[in-house]
Amino acid sequence: MKPVKILVLILLAIGLIRYNQSLSGADAKSGEAKRVDSKAQDIADLKTVEDRFMTAFSAKDVAYVSSIHHVTGTMKGGKKMDYTVRVTDGFKKINGKWLIAHTHVSFPVDLRTGQADTESKP
Repeated sequence: MKPVKILVLILLAIGLIRYNQSLSGADAKSGEAKRVDSKAQDIADLKTVEDRFMTAFSAKDVAYVSSIHHVTGTMKGGKKMDYTVRVTDGFKKINGKWLIAHTHVSFPVDLRTGQADTESKP
């Protein structure tokens, strides 16, 4: 394995360990659990995410696209499919190129039942 890949794996492992410690409220140095005001931390974490979004939005290096797709076809077993899904893609501009950083696919919801509406048509 190349040294760069090993370094990336080590950094990823360290990041996952620290992330896990933060979720459990463990102290980063001692590893011991400490009491955390989770509501205040949640608010601070959400504010950080929102601030990063606004910074990226202002710099014009983040974009979102929402669309509705009507999907039809035949599965391998011969079963026909015909449904509508919503797709939201989040893009990030990296080194001058727009890349999809996140994709979310979902079915419309029947508001009366709260269930997925797989019969809906665009």
